[in-house]
Amino acid sequence: VTMLNDFVTAITAWDENGKILEKSTGDGKGSMKRIYYYPNGNIKSFGSEVWNSKEKKYARFGNWTFNFENGNKELVQIYKDGLLSKIWEQYLSSGEKILSDGNGEFRAFHSNGKVSIAVATKNGARDGIATWYYDNGQIEQAALYQYDDKSTPIGKRIEVISSFHKDGRIRDKGTL
Repeated sequence: VTMLNDFVTAITAWDENGKILEKSTGDGKGSMKRIYYYPNGNIKSFGSEVWNSKEKKYARFGNWTFNFENGNKELVQIYKDGLLSKIWEQYLSSGEKILSDGNGEFRAFHSNGKVSIAVATKNGARDGIATWYYDNGQIEQAALYQYDDKSTPIGKRIEVISSFHKDGRIRDKGTL
């Protein structure tokens, strides 16, 4: 790590095999460009951070891009004050774009490749039905969300539609 005026100007980190994990640069005034790598040398993620003097740490801001291990783009998220503000773009491993300009369906996956959550998205936030799944493919819960600019990226939860145990038995969906 190289510093100037108590701010980072350069970071290079390696794994135990000598492969670069991070190569980031700062302006010496509290702004940084971060790049993280997979062990195969492909870029894992990149984006900007600024120094948060209140919390005494660097915080993400602006667009952050995340890639699959093969180097193809997976996800673009927008950060504000270190917090996720919007989910903006997403691609499946096949290359299919499923989320564009914050609109579409966001999906996350279990380690076995099955969908763990599928969310209707508008302007980078939940808007419509969000469905969570167990790793066996069984629906865990489905809920209705309404776009709310004040609660991005989560959205405003309106109603729990359904809820199930992992074996498919109906579970009490509760109340909001």
